[in-house]
Amino acid sequence: MKTKIRDILSIAIFFILIIVAILAVRPAYTGLLDRMTDSAREFKAGIEEKLSLKISYKKLSPSILSSVNIREVTLFTTEGKKIASINKIRLDYRLLKLLKGDFANGFKNLVVDGADVSGSELVS
Repeated sequence: MKTKIRDILSIAIFFILIIVAILAVRPAYTGLLDRMTDSAREFKAGIEEKLSLKISYKKLSPSILSSVNIREVTLFTTEGKKIASINKIRLDYRLLKLLKGDFANGFKNLVVDGADVSGSELVS
């Protein structure tokens, strides 16, 4: 009987710890997502200014520890003509190196999937 009560208490404590962990991590994840979204906007604005292009994307989904995925990226001329579309971009990184400011070694891979470029719009 005592072992049964002890087992039930152990399970209850385990679930309480999981709930507390989720509640503690959620604000940190939300803050990181907000910062990454702001950084993406700044990066996008800088690229648009330097290349004289407009960029849109449908979804930005970061993985805190390892990568950022960007879906349905479209590039437009300043006149609004579509010149390229990319289904998915994934940037893999090393979080600790980036936090230390080692940007040269902080990024591991850049994967571009499903790119479609319209050359006629680039020339005209």
